[in-house]
Amino acid sequence: MNTSLNVNTVVSRTLQALVLLYQGVAVVVFGFSVYFGLGWLRQPFLGGFLEHTMVLNGSSNGDPAWELYANGFAFGDQLISINGTSVSSSAELSAVLNATQVGQTVFVEMNNPETGRKSAEVTLTEFPANDRFAYFILPMVIGAVFILVGLWIFGFRRTEPAGRAFSVLASSLGIAIGTLFNLYTTHQFTHLWTFSVALAGGALIDLALVFPQEARAVIGRAYLRYSGFAFAILLAVNAFGTLFNLERPTDYIRAWQYIYIFTGLSALFYFSVLSYRGIRSNSPVVKSQARTILFGSLIGFGPITVWLLFSSLDIFPPFNPYLLLFLIAFPLANGFVILRYRLVRTDYWLRQGIVYSILTGLVIAVYGLMVSGLGLLFAEAMPSDNPFLIGALVFHVAVFLDPLRTRLQAFVDGTFFRGSRAYEERLRTFSHDLTSALDMNSIGQALRQHIASSLVPDRLHIYTYDTLNDQSSALPEVNGSPKGDIRFSSNSPLVRYFQQEKIPLYLDSINPPASFKSDEARISLLAARLFVALPGEDKPVGWMALGAPLSGNPYVPRDLDFLENL
Repeated sequence: MNTSLNVNTVVSRTLQALVLLYQGVAVVVFGFSVYFGLGWLRQPFLGGFLEHTMVLNGSSNGDPAWELYANGFAFGDQLISINGTSVSSSAELSAVLNATQVGQTVFVEMNNPETGRKSAEVTLTEFPANDRFAYFILPMVIGAVFILVGLWIFGFRRTEPAGRAFSVLASSLGIAIGTLFNLYTTHQFTHLWTFSVALAGGALIDLALVFPQEARAVIGRAYLRYSGFAFAILLAVNAFGTLFNLERPTDYIRAWQYIYIFTGLSALFYFSVLSYRGIRSNSPVVKSQARTILFGSLIGFGPITVWLLFSSLDIFPPFNPYLLLFLIAFPLANGFVILRYRLVRTDYWLRQGIVYSILTGLVIAVYGLMVSGLGLLFAEAMPSDNPFLIGALVFHVAVFLDPLRTRLQAFVDGTFFRGSRAYEERLRTFSHDLTSALDMNSIGQALRQHIASSLVPDRLHIYTYDTLNDQSSALPEVNGSPKGDIRFSSNSPLVRYFQQEKIPLYLDSINPPASFKSDEARISLLAARLFVALPGEDKPVGWMALGAPLSGNPYVPRDLDFLENL
């Protein structure tokens, strides 16, 4: 057993070192990408982005500054020479352009495998300011966010498979986004960009299998989680042989499309697993985590996934960097949950959203009726920006909005969220009962009464820390009778869990965590499934253990909200 633990420790530390090394590479490469990008921006703009094989890449927004497209050149045309000087690499291209000035006209010759050679005179310009933001500033900012979030999560969760998988994913996306401008311009990191996009697909598969709950199929079979990384490496190596092949300048496109398909399918797999966890998991904690992550992932990855899958079929236009804006939602949602998950009160925000959406519609409708009604009354058009009208609207909003909001909130809650309203009433009653509670036992009795009447678990244990004996023991029943003699020492895995985590813990008998092995007998005697901490000033003062609801239904996120608020 000790040998097994030592092997696991060595493997864990090795993986931590590899992930940290990859993150270090991401930081260094990001810094150099900024440096090379600023250098490229100082030189005259030829009128289009050229890939590493000197092929025009098709990025154009119709701006006159993109003169190569205005002169009839198109995606797939390969640059041959400028002013008679042969150009076969980005370094040679920069040398030629640095010897020219903005406003100068140069003679450009290109070759297309199907239509042959074509030449035209092109006037050099400055790279447009709006494109500077879209292709350089925006990707750099988003790439930096991913790299920083990856380092942040790694610092707190490096010993956990989920933390390492997320860090690899965040670093891969940080590299892919942060070096996007380099991919379009100076091409120092084309190989690394290719590798990072493929590795992002492998990290998505790994993350789907370990978070928010480890899949049963991979327990004791870690190699299954790493199969995605192995396939990603094979795809990247396959693409490496095509990247700088000037004789067959477009072969890399098909190799990249294979990577796009793999990463896109990995994202769909990730969404599917999250959806399954959010619907079918027995744990209400896992359900809440999965739903939160799924929401952020769909916003962040949805547009990119659609582009990756359809661009491989040559259906979609070239990549638009503004799609990267959606990705911000992904590290925020996932990092929030992996680092220290707190339940997002989605029902509260939904209730408020419905009320304020209705109020916004009513205010707009009232203002429209005021404008049209006064126009009919005075038989002339009434401008919508009339200051008297605006003043009258502000007056009516100030007087009537809050009473209307209160009534509308009561109607929405009573119609759609009766369960939430009932919980809020019980919370107010519990707060009132606490005013007469004089010691820990009376507080525990109040807790027990409200939980038993609201959630109706088949059993309920409330444990508090006994400083005298350095252990956690159960508070007595409502009638004062003792609640058994099952105690947990201060170094118990269950006690340590609540000292380190704020999230509720759901244990099932099918897939208990290996870290709770020493507590397994005591937890079995409790016959509890859901464990919730009792927070104190600096550390938890205890925890509650609930059995299954007598109704037979599983606990839902709203129940966890209620327990947390208690």
